[in-house]
Amino acid sequence: MAARFFCATLPHPRLSDPYCVLGAEETRHARKVLRIARGDAVELFDGTGKVGAAELESYGEHGAICRVTAISETKPLLPRITVAAAVPKGDRADEMINQLSQLGCDRFVPITTTHSVVDPRDGKIERFRRIAIESAKQSGRLTLMQIDAVHDFGDILAEVCDFGVICTPRGDRPSDLADDLRDRQHAIIMIGPEGGFTDDELHRAAHAGYVKWCMSPNILRIETAACAAVSLLRYLA
Repeated sequence: MAARFFCATLPHPRLSDPYCVLGAEETRHARKVLRIARGDAVELFDGTGKVGAAELESYGEHGAICRVTAISETKPLLPRITVAAAVPKGDRADEMINQLSQLGCDRFVPITTTHSVVDPRDGKIERFRRIAIESAKQSGRLTLMQIDAVHDFGDILAEVCDFGVICTPRGDRPSDLADDLRDRQHAIIMIGPEGGFTDDELHRAAHAGYVKWCMSPNILRIETAACAAVSLLRYLA
């Protein structure tokens, strides 16, 4: 199996110009870690669903130059799943991003709530984006999980979606989720901080049309709840 690399600038499917250049990090990985040689076959994906069969042409001043021989494209799965969640402490956040990407989450939005503890800065957001790329390479997914900047709780409620759940131990355990998800285009899952959502936040979410959802009789950590929710929705859809 050919080694996979992320390349945001894949050529047009008609291949009028079949060459593209890998970024610095991908070039380092190809040259120093995997020791990809000239003429070796590689697979490139641009994070939007396009994948290219290619071979390494050379290592240039600005990165590894690849010649693409074929392009294919895959449509994204529906519904598009957004996880809007408080960020857990330490390395738990990195692992959450990795697993959400593997499970098929389309977009992660860190949110601030009344009980939030972690407020991720720009450096952490960029780290999440790098983790999402590495996870996509490892798991074989063709679309990158989008990582947003920090949003306020109210910003998410104002977004348009046709299926929204807010996870809370005080929620319901609906038996008809599969029917609810049928033909939906965009689902948003909201996960609170370790202190949970406040009564006011739950009330505002319910007023915005969100279903209060209890997935387990136990109190789940942020990363556990997020990954479990995405796994369930992606399976049922």
